[in-house]
Amino acid sequence: MPGRTLWSRRRFAAPLAGLVTVLAVGGCSDEAAPPESEETATLRMLHVDGGASLEPAVSWFVDEVAERSGGKVEIELVRSCCGEDADVERVLVSKVADSEADLGWVGTRVFGDLGVRDLRALTAPMLVDSYALQEAVITSDFAGERLASVSELGVADVALVPGSLRVPLSSTGPLLAPGDWSGLRVHTVASELSEDAIAALGATAVTVDFAERDAGLFDGSIQATDNGFAFLRGDREHLLPYATVNVGLWPRVSAIIGNPDALAELSDEQRDVLTDAAAAVAARTGELASIDATLVAESCERGARFAEATDAQLVEMEAAFEPVYAQLAEDPATREFIERVSDLEATVDVEPSAAIPDGCTGDSPLVNPPEEGEPGDASALNGSWTRDAMTVDELVAGGLTQAQAQDVAAQFTLGFDDGAFVLTVDDEWVCDGTAEVRGDRLTVRYLPGGHCGPGGLLFEATFAIDGDTMTLSDVGSQNATDELFFGLRPWTREG
Repeated sequence: MPGRTLWSRRRFAAPLAGLVTVLAVGGCSDEAAPPESEETATLRMLHVDGGASLEPAVSWFVDEVAERSGGKVEIELVRSCCGEDADVERVLVSKVADSEADLGWVGTRVFGDLGVRDLRALTAPMLVDSYALQEAVITSDFAGERLASVSELGVADVALVPGSLRVPLSSTGPLLAPGDWSGLRVHTVASELSEDAIAALGATAVTVDFAERDAGLFDGSIQATDNGFAFLRGDREHLLPYATVNVGLWPRVSAIIGNPDALAELSDEQRDVLTDAAAAVAARTGELASIDATLVAESCERGARFAEATDAQLVEMEAAFEPVYAQLAEDPATREFIERVSDLEATVDVEPSAAIPDGCTGDSPLVNPPEEGEPGDASALNGSWTRDAMTVDELVAGGLTQAQAQDVAAQFTLGFDDGAFVLTVDDEWVCDGTAEVRGDRLTVRYLPGGHCGPGGLLFEATFAIDGDTMTLSDVGSQNATDELFFGLRPWTREG
């Protein structure tokens, strides 16, 4: 299934192929007896992502709360809560402190930049570099005790929760050793520690808003990022076709924080539901490794290529980070935290990094693919091409799921003007792009900044024009939805 769904305002709205199955494997753990006397408490929880794919543990938590409370506690999840600026996580913490929300799910990296440094070691470079270790750390007493320090920010601590491991994703080739990073501009979420780590590798950290990030990845002014495989699978294989599977830079470990007044209004049983649900989510940390494996396989099929750093290269990476650790060690509490994590690592069975499927190493076919056919005249497409809105039943019969069909059951218009392209839905602008003709093949690419996604291939197809009727066949796309949708019925030129 697609990582991008046309005309979906929700970032990463459609589930990734295979991901739903993987998420369902673990199920919910043993349920606590739900409270019987309280009225239902509805808690508004903020999260910065637009969909479930980047951080599946959020959905796990919402489901756990519902089941454990027997409906007595409901989580109203607000995605894309706080804009798209680089300081989005700081805004989230502020909103929870200011009673604009009852709960927030936020990366622990933000606390250090807000002056609370007790948890900085959680995202120290290559320290917590496996899911087994991450689970051991976030469920440890010493990490839980450190979380209480967020009270300095006017919020209350609820629990630490797991997130995907961030690995190097790049447009230039796999990043295996410090020399591969030299001179690159690397996007990272605003965090002083992450910025210092990237600088230690000889690269320049770039902390910009989401739109500028996507534009930079699209035009090549940003060549790499630290992120999870779900980010790659979110229709970004063509922008970042190379990933290193065994360089776990840092985890996207998060904290559930609460507004103190809102939590005080809950009964003891309701507060227990929250902490017990979070504990159940933490116990599922290992499932994220299975999800990574699925995502790697899917991205490989779409053209991404993967590599493993050698032991010697890993040692080089660790050596490059020594100045960062020297600075961290200046704080006794952080130095102690790092030592406790190192002690824990000796007690856990670390899972292997995601397996690289056969044929998924080496050069990516997405980089400089050969052009076929002689350049053609794109002006033959000029005009607005539309068709009656397709019904959900018609789309489902064509092969879409019910959810996919509902997303595209609207009046689509394809506009062409001498190689320029625009897509509108129900007369509302969606995205711009370019159209190229070679022989009888039409290739339409979209630019970042609209609602189509991060920028890239929208579709390619064999086209035939008969008067004011255009037929698209043999449609190819990064998304199965688009392959079916654009070719299901002919298009008619208006005017």
